[in-house]
Amino acid sequence: KTLEKYKRLKFDKDHPYSRRCPDCNVPNLFETKSIVKNNKQLCIPCNPVTNCMKCEKEFCFYHSCAHVGMTCAEYEKDTTDDNDLNTEFINTFAKKCPK
Repeated sequence: KTLEKYKRLKFDKDHPYSRRCPDCNVPNLFETKSIVKNNKQLCIPCNPVTNCMKCEKEFCFYHSCAHVGMTCAEYEKDTTDDNDLNTEFINTFAKKCPK
């Protein structure tokens, strides 16, 4: 069991553009492209949303199964709205810890 876990963790470390399916835990490799951002060369997935090669469930390189049927941009907009509401609520009703 420990050896299996080691092999899984080693595979994940050796394949940074692989993500495990959140449903069946099979590793899926994502095709990447190179971009330059802030004068740094980066590799990013060509398409961050994929279907698992084993069970065919949809999941995202960045967000796992958080936004099935949505794009990353749609999901991030939805969560940004929620985060803004949470921040507003906390700033309105929460008390700072005494020092």
